[in-house]
Amino acid sequence: MILCCGESLIDMLPRTASTGEPSFAPVAGGAVFNTAIAIGRLGAPSGYFGGISTDLFGTVLAEALTASRVDFSLAPRSDRPTTLAFVTLTDGHAQYAFYDENTAGRMLSEDDLPALGAETEALFFGGISLVSEPAADSYAALCAQAGERLVIVSGDDAQRTHLSQVLWQQGGAAFLANGMAGGAHEARQPILLSGTCGSPNGARLALIADGRWREEALEFDRVLLLFDAAQRDAAAALWRRFAQDETIDNRINKQDEHGSWREGR
Repeated sequence: MILCCGESLIDMLPRTASTGEPSFAPVAGGAVFNTAIAIGRLGAPSGYFGGISTDLFGTVLAEALTASRVDFSLAPRSDRPTTLAFVTLTDGHAQYAFYDENTAGRMLSEDDLPALGAETEALFFGGISLVSEPAADSYAALCAQAGERLVIVSGDDAQRTHLSQVLWQQGGAAFLANGMAGGAHEARQPILLSGTCGSPNGARLALIADGRWREEALEFDRVLLLFDAAQRDAAAALWRRFAQDETIDNRINKQDEHGSWREGR
């Protein structure tokens, strides 16, 4: 199941009443809500997580999810109001006025976060919910809990800085969020760059980028050691050492001229 995490709201679309007066028609919407609906209508397992009100508009949202076969059993319900977005058209371009204070969606807290089972294969985040606190912090916490974390280790300050820039600057919307050890938010970083083999972000996977083995790395579940030609002999000796230990799944991979990796020397 793809679990879509974020806002659901009622779009108030401009209409003209039968009397000729301007009016608004309520329509279920929200970027993340619509993504969940689309996935469900395509026949793929779809889920929605976000705060849903028990008011009239919340009932409209719940009925729309049910009609498109979207599982919203993880979504907390509350008696807070539903977020409303009033839409106006200017020269064919839509403008939105959001009424979102103290709503069921915006006031989502970390206490509302679900325990994810094996049926949840992917999480989707997006929309205005990522900028409106406290919900934004709650979605960030869910993302951090659900995903694997990594520590990249290098004793070279310049290399760590370069790797951080490369991860951030993949181009367009493609990037890998990361931060440096010792920073204010190191515990929340999905990828933490560090000069030591500690794990302040709770990572169980380490990548040693400078080719220098550290015994503390044995505390991780999995370790990737990158080495160049000058470090090959030391890496080979380490491989032979670990080959004698039945508790370690010891493998070696080599990068070819095209950048692909294959197992074996």
